[in-house]
Amino acid sequence: MDAVEVIYDKTLALQKSISEYQKEARDETIEQIQSLLAERGEWMKKLPVSYSAEQKALGKKIVELNQVINPGLRSIRDDIRNDLIMLKRKRKTSHRYRNPYQGPPVDGMFLDKKE
Repeated sequence: MDAVEVIYDKTLALQKSISEYQKEARDETIEQIQSLLAERGEWMKKLPVSYSAEQKALGKKIVELNQVINPGLRSIRDDIRNDLIMLKRKRKTSHRYRNPYQGPPVDGMFLDKKE
């Protein structure tokens, strides 16, 4: 099995992992995606200088799969980013609830501390 075939197999596995992504099993999926990307990157370093007709056809399929994989990776990234934003909002809200007089007033009211 040459490098192009291995890269194609890794790309198919990557596409399958992304298509089966579920938020509940996000950590396992991300670990699997990272390992597949790392393995695929290592095999890309071993690519030959010239390609046969079969290897060129597989290369075109890999490029097509990458066009499906990239939006999937972006949606996973956006999902994580949204969760982080929501977590920060929850922390800020709970902090304001516990300490309502700390920080700037929300309603524009000014309290004079000199009196």
